[in-house]
Amino acid sequence: MNIIRQNAMSITTKENELHDVRSELQVIDKEINEIVAEQQKDDAELAHDRSELEQLKQDIANANKHKQNISKALEKKGKLLANVQTQIDQVKANISMKRDEMGTELVDHLSPEEKDLLSRLNPEIADLKEKLIACRANRVETETRKERRD
Repeated sequence: MNIIRQNAMSITTKENELHDVRSELQVIDKEINEIVAEQQKDDAELAHDRSELEQLKQDIANANKHKQNISKALEKKGKLLANVQTQIDQVKANISMKRDEMGTELVDHLSPEEKDLLSRLNPEIADLKEKLIACRANRVETETRKERRD
């Protein structure tokens, strides 16, 4: 009987130990679940952060490409501006040359033969101008008479 009592006590002790171990196991299981949940939360945050990092890298790459395109366009426009400035300078020089040329008499640019020819033609031109004026006056007078008759 003593053995039965010892065995019963041993069983009770073992059941108590089992109960304590179950309790400890439940506490440990609860802690493990909390740690796993925390780990999953951290993993989700890490995945989100990595996604944001990749997006930022892509944004930076796009911004750098855009910056390069703008730089190329600016360089081209700078060259165009330099060409336009050169053309403006050429036009200004041409205008200045034309103004200088306009400031001198045309006769100064003629050769001696052309000057001689001009001096011979001037009286003839003046004579023809007078004849033209006389013809116009005659025509006006003729048209006036014609209108009176009509």
